[in-house]
Amino acid sequence: MTRKTSPFTEFDPFQAWAGFDPLKAADQFTKMFGDTDKFTKMFGVGDMPQTNIDAVMASQRKSMEALTVANQKMLDGVRAVSERQAEIVRDAVAQTSAAMDVLGKAKNPQEVVEKQAELARTAFDKSVKDLTELRELVVKTNKDAVEPINTRIQESFDEIKAITTVNGK
Repeated sequence: MTRKTSPFTEFDPFQAWAGFDPLKAADQFTKMFGDTDKFTKMFGVGDMPQTNIDAVMASQRKSMEALTVANQKMLDGVRAVSERQAEIVRDAVAQTSAAMDVLGKAKNPQEVVEKQAELARTAFDKSVKDLTELRELVVKTNKDAVEPINTRIQESFDEIKAITTVNGK
């Protein structure tokens, strides 16, 4: 029987944006709208206030760079969380196998119950520790990914103010 494939099952989130170059997109935008005289003639608009397109595009380029850094940090964080989860699962499988060996060597039902209780307590404690570690990793990833965006937002306010001042507003 042939197996049907779906583009959704073969989707690789790490490669989805591999070919996108935000700087190239910004350069294309600058070429398209950089000449305001050409732009006003193309769209039949009368006198437009002059805007320093180079300053606007430089600002947008910095924003795209910050977004790229944030996306990379998020991908790195997702990868780290995924790798840690895989380690936790491998460890759980190994511990389960070891627990079966311990329980199989018990000499009587009382000893089986005692060993099960101890194994359950140990497994619970390890689960809490692992989940806490994963939570902290996710929080750190979010913080690291948001930081360049927040920094860029603050910088862009100053740039907008400078651009509008240059234009006499």
